[in-house]
Amino acid sequence: LLSVLAIERMFQQVFGYSQFAVTLVAVALISFLFMPLRNYLQKLADRYMWKGSAETLSQENERLQEELIHSERLKAMGTLAAGMAHEIKNPLTAIQTFTEYLPEKHNDPKFIQQFQAVVGPELDRISRISKQLLAFGKPAAPQIEKLDPAASIDEVLELLSSDFLRRGIRVEKCFESSANTLQADPQQLKQAILNICLNAKEAMPEGGTLRISLRKGVKSVELSFEDTGTGIASKDLKKIWDPFFSTKDKGTGLGLSVVHNIVRAHGGKADIISGPGGGTTVRIILPC
Repeated sequence: LLSVLAIERMFQQVFGYSQFAVTLVAVALISFLFMPLRNYLQKLADRYMWKGSAETLSQENERLQEELIHSERLKAMGTLAAGMAHEIKNPLTAIQTFTEYLPEKHNDPKFIQQFQAVVGPELDRISRISKQLLAFGKPAAPQIEKLDPAASIDEVLELLSSDFLRRGIRVEKCFESSANTLQADPQQLKQAILNICLNAKEAMPEGGTLRISLRKGVKSVELSFEDTGTGIASKDLKKIWDPFFSTKDKGTGLGLSVVHNIVRAHGGKADIISGPGGGTTVRIILPC
């Protein structure tokens, strides 16, 4: 509007008219020509400054975004393949070594004892990695039902009670009575809780305390797991959800990735607060 009025004022000074009717005609004519002129100038700017029109640039931007997503998928697939190959290599080497000696030592009781002690656990390890990988790569759709999260936590703690006792880990529970209803897949929720508790156990090799809390939010329930373990370096926090990333020598790095996928499939959120020597807190917020 200001541009049209300014141009009309210039016309009035050049041509010297003063009639109101002529002013209206001039304003109408300038307004009629203003948008085509603006569009033409915009196209010139797009062509010579940005190398394309707004529509072309939008299409190019969409294409680049698709390429970026495809690149990230390929990167994730490469990470999964490399991580799985690395994790399975060691147990396969142990199994191969024993099977090579099996024909000549199959009557040796000591060898058979060692064979059973090593091969069985290594096969279990491969099976565990494969199951975790499948859970990460192709998680099943959650079968949502109404449940009590405190009961799910207690079931997992019962499974780990002997391990916690052996390591000197004390469990403290703080469950709000109002946080007794959750909409979730029972098995997937217990899998997520188990993975978090296993991580906490590994972080406290000399014993410690695991505090588990349940709090009621607005249309949500927060599950909090706070350990007094070794903590996580700040540089590693941003990679903590990545598949096969682990700060432990014998860790597969899939536990928290599975947790992240489960929480996301339930429409929830997960975050980690930690620092070296300061313990770790994992918080999960799920809709109720």
